[in-house]
Amino acid sequence: MRSPSRRGPHRGSPPAGRARRGPKPDAAPPPEPAEQWIFGIHPVREALESGRHLAVVWRAREVGDARVNEVTRLAESLGAAVVRVPRERLDQVARGRGHQGIAAQASPVALLTLDEALVETAGERDRLWLMLDGITDEGNAGSLVRSAAALGASAILIPAAGGVRPHAGLARCSSGAIDRVSWIRLSHPAEQLSQLRQQRFRLLGGVVTGGRGPVDGDRRGDRVLILGSEERGIRPPIDAILDVRLSIQTRPAMPSLNVAAAGAILLSWLAGPAPGTSRPRRADSPGEPVT
Repeated sequence: MRSPSRRGPHRGSPPAGRARRGPKPDAAPPPEPAEQWIFGIHPVREALESGRHLAVVWRAREVGDARVNEVTRLAESLGAAVVRVPRERLDQVARGRGHQGIAAQASPVALLTLDEALVETAGERDRLWLMLDGITDEGNAGSLVRSAAALGASAILIPAAGGVRPHAGLARCSSGAIDRVSWIRLSHPAEQLSQLRQQRFRLLGGVVTGGRGPVDGDRRGDRVLILGSEERGIRPPIDAILDVRLSIQTRPAMPSLNVAAAGAILLSWLAGPAPGTSRPRRADSPGEPVT
């Protein structure tokens, strides 16, 4: 901790480590840890459009990008405080992360308990949730969150110990998709997943080998798709309670996919329309007219 400075005027440049007195060009708050921020044009726009509360939006004065201007106008129209700062201030907050001239200080993403999530979704049918069991790579996790949001999974389950968290880095890697899904924190993953089985959720584990391919029945009912890390896979206590193990058949020359690609394929299948469901009628087909 820095010792208090003495009062009184100083001649010449201020001593090293002491800020120069006088008004600052912008009434901007001091930089905060990067984990509290969202960086980049698309992630900030996604956060705004999703209705997430943003405490402040910073945009670099030197940037004239039309897309930055568009996001700035959107932020102002939604009542978010917009502060124009030197680009070096953004660089300081981003700490090496790409910001494209715009960043937002966001309220933390809410982490639900399992009981809270079950109450909130009690009226939903065919729930599809995704569990990231010990996945720590932000790139893979961000791709999976984006695939989940795009393909119909409504919640991401994460263990309380180990794995990624919904912070600024993951917002960037997921192109802002962390605000499109609910987040459920499991304090005792194996025990709470067993609780879900008692509520008629099926536990589907993605494995490299030894599993079967998806079948039509996997598209119905409440389900949790569980994906483990590329190094260790699904942890044994969770693997032991799986209802189904799913594998993707690949060609011998490329025996496996990374977890982000495999997860996207499985999510695409599981979230697809179940056979026998009605489809929109073509306008030129017989029957009732399409309006």
